[in-house]
Amino acid sequence: MDWGDVFPDLYDVLDIDEGAVDQEILRAFRIQVVRVHPDKLGPLASEDERTAAALRTRVILQAKNVLLNTESRKEYDSERRMRRQGEQQSKSGFSAPEEASAGMAHVWEVWANVVVEGFAKQFEAGA
Repeated sequence: MDWGDVFPDLYDVLDIDEGAVDQEILRAFRIQVVRVHPDKLGPLASEDERTAAALRTRVILQAKNVLLNTESRKEYDSERRMRRQGEQQSKSGFSAPEEASAGMAHVWEVWANVVVEGFAKQFEAGA
C-alpha cells in the first residue's frame, strides 16, 4: 500500500514547505480553513458539500496541530521520511513499511476517521 494514496502530506494540506516556521503555519492554516470552511458554502450548498467541507476542515486543523507541536512535528517528519524511503524502495523492488510508528498513531487515527466518515456519507447518499 502506498500511504500517500491514503494519508495526505500535512505540508501539502497547508501548502507550505518543510522549513515553515510557526507564523507561516498559522497563516497557511487560516488561509486554507477560510477557503474550505462549510460556512463559506452559502445557503444553497447540499448536505454532502457541507460534510465534505467539514471533513477537509478537520484535516487542515489536524495538520496545523501536528506541525505546530514540536514533538509531533519531529515524529511526523521522521515518519514521512521513512514513508518516502519506503516508496522509493518499493519502486526498486523492496516493500514499504506496513505500519506507521506508534508516535504517529494519532495522526493516522484522525485521518482514518475522516476517511471513514466521508465514505459513510457517500454510501448513505448513494443508498
